[in-house]
Amino acid sequence: MQAAEKVIKSCIREKGSIPKNIHDLSRLCATAVAVGVPGVDSALIASIQCSPDVRYDSTLVGKMDAVEAHYAALTICGALAPVVKRTTSESDVFDYEFPLSGGNKLDGILLGYSPPTALIMENGQKGATR
Repeated sequence: MQAAEKVIKSCIREKGSIPKNIHDLSRLCATAVAVGVPGVDSALIASIQCSPDVRYDSTLVGKMDAVEAHYAALTICGALAPVVKRTTSESDVFDYEFPLSGGNKLDGILLGYSPPTALIMENGQKGATR
């Protein structure tokens, strides 16, 4: 669910709007369609939408339901990925040392992302530029 939510919110940002801080995929999709993002099959959304509790208690969802949700999320992400053109957004990958306990460090990489600069909020007002 989180991957699909992030892609939908990225599409909304790419169209120059700021998505609400919600996790209701149906409402996010309605906002996305309103700003010009292609619609997503409501059956796919229904198969993904879940409570955050499923992350902590695997008994709340059956194995086949989890597999169906996984494929639905992949389908949504694949369908909407072309919308995210990154016209004014920027991303980069950086070498990064992750601090660990005891003063140890772990070498890794970090993805940096800056959303489009002239963000338009859902009410038509210009948002903060970055």
